[in-house]
Amino acid sequence: MEIQPVTPDIAGAMGLKENKGALVASVVPNGPAAKAGFEQGDVILAIDGQQVDDSRDVVRRVANLTAGRTTTFNINRQGKPTQIKVTIGARPDDKLASNAQGGGAAAGPSASAMGLGLSSLTPETRRAFNLNDEVNGVVITKVDPESDAADKGLQPGDVVLKIGSRVVRSPADVQAGIAEARNGGRKSVLLLVARQSGGTGFFAVDIGQT
Repeated sequence: MEIQPVTPDIAGAMGLKENKGALVASVVPNGPAAKAGFEQGDVILAIDGQQVDDSRDVVRRVANLTAGRTTTFNINRQGKPTQIKVTIGARPDDKLASNAQGGGAAAGPSASAMGLGLSSLTPETRRAFNLNDEVNGVVITKVDPESDAADKGLQPGDVVLKIGSRVVRSPADVQAGIAEARNGGRKSVLLLVARQSGGTGFFAVDIGQT
């Protein structure tokens, strides 16, 4: 399981009242974290009733837990509080990592939004950006250097997997997610992105620029 800090902009995009806790960026399929009930996009708020500050705090506390102990994690899942009870294993094979960085039909093969050029994943775009067949979403083809997306570190070849809770399969899905955020009075959206450099992460991006 990979986690990252809840920055102020990510908290705003998710509708959280404060930037506390740790955001679950990825969960290994069938790994201990997945079997325990963690899901991508969960925000870990407390461990055994004690509030956590950030992702480093979570990593430190988990490392200090005794094997065989049952631990309660308080999380926020899509705006709703819930609890997950986890029995700590002696040798977890699903590494908990802290990241300091913070098939629908396509309405069109490409589009622009938030200073990003977006394209559906086709055999041609996969070859152009050296993307394997396992990744699905919308590839970023260009980034306006003056955009908030550029400031957040998004780059051509990165693949947008989700916008908010919406799975992205075409540029139209991104545009629909932006419209939904605007209708909800939000100034930013939360993108789940597979980095071309490896790994995944969440990025809160200003939607003021289209």
